Amino acid sequence: MHKKVVLVLLAFCYLSCSQRPTQEVPPEKNEKVLFEKGVAASNARNYSDSISYFEQLLQQNPTTRWVPDSYFYIGLGHEGLKNWTEAVRAYQKVQEYFSTVDSPLKAKALHRLTFCYEMLGQEDRVILSLLELERRGGLLGQNFLQLELPARLAGAYARAGNQTKALKYFKQAEKAIKRSRRTGAVDPEWYSKTLFNMGTVKFSVPASSKEKFIGFVDSLKNSQQWLLQCMQGPETVWSSMSREHLADVYQTSFQYVQAFPVPNETDQVLALQHQLEAQKEMAKAMDSAIAEVRRIKIPSRPNATDHVAILIESLQGVQKGIDEILAKKELRDQLTPEAEYRKNLERRKTK
Repeated sequence: MHKKVVLVLLAFCYLSCSQRPTQEVPPEKNEKVLFEKGVAASNARNYSDSISYFEQLLQQNPTTRWVPDSYFYIGLGHEGLKNWTEAVRAYQKVQEYFSTVDSPLKAKALHRLTFCYEMLGQEDRVILSLLELERRGGLLGQNFLQLELPARLAGAYARAGNQTKALKYFKQAEKAIKRSRRTGAVDPEWYSKTLFNMGTVKFSVPASSKEKFIGFVDSLKNSQQWLLQCMQGPETVWSSMSREHLADVYQTSFQYVQAFPVPNETDQVLALQHQLEAQKEMAKAMDSAIAEVRRIKIPSRPNATDHVAILIESLQGVQKGIDEILAKKELRDQLTPEAEYRKNLERRKTK
């Protein structure tokens, strides 16, 4: 009898346990886990993983309180992967979420949009977005408002060909830079990053446009000063990034000069002459810009990498190519092989 009672109790316990529902993770907790994983992946620059976590979060919880933050991090992820168009879409979602109100996150998304527009060569949108940030006041802080904003507006206006506006904002930026260096109140990492962002340019010159190319090089002469200051300032990751970026821009620019096409003209000799003239004008503009780099006075910084000297050395090949183009004779001054032979015969007769 005792054994039967025990068996009945065991069976009852088994049935009770088997019928108890499985404990599920509360939705809010699951959202938080995905959000934290996404942030961690973004901070570690694992951008694909970060995008995946935030997309899962939005798919599973479309009304989560983290909707705007998720889109912001998705934008950062695509930006890190250089998917500029996808990054723009994500940042614009943040703008739409806060369509009727201002918020620091909305301002941050608009700030990141300016960099994406730069990489897409959409200078008009860069300018409009920066002016919008200027109207919103200090949502991104006084350092941005007084230092980065005028410098980047100057660069954008210069690239767009509006030199009057560019000069106005360059003067504002110069004053802010000098003031911040005198006070020494700026964090070195932030200061270097700001200089890098101010000097960053994208080569986006249309094919066969000598005038646009020269305009780009003129704007580069203004923008490169920020990159050079970053190289000479506190040693940070932005120092080497500034050097590499500027070297890459010069390499890309020279490749454009080399590949400049022969105009489509009936007279082939005249077409070749016009091609050479255009190449010489563009090479002259580049030569002037590189000369400004060479004139930089490098301060003594014990145990610091001399980024400017490394940059100048890396541009030796570009400078050699520029010199060769500038040294070329005009086609109208060149003799045919037969004429050159006759000229040499005359020289020998007169000896």
